[in-house]
Amino acid sequence: MVACNFDSIRTVLLHDPGAAWTYGVNIDWLGRIVEQHRGQRLGAVMAERIFGPLYTHR
Repeated sequence: MVACNFDSIRTVLLHDPGAAWTYGVNIDWLGRIVEQHRGQRLGAVMAERIFGPLYTHR
């Protein structure tokens, strides 16, 4: 299992190609980039920029 931490980002291969399927760590990298750029945790950025606007009241 791949977790959102630096160990998962450093992982090259979990198994031989074609032997099994595992989602890539690209989303881990993207999350770290967003956190560094915004200066906030990813969850806070998503709440502010994505989930907050989705739940607007009329």
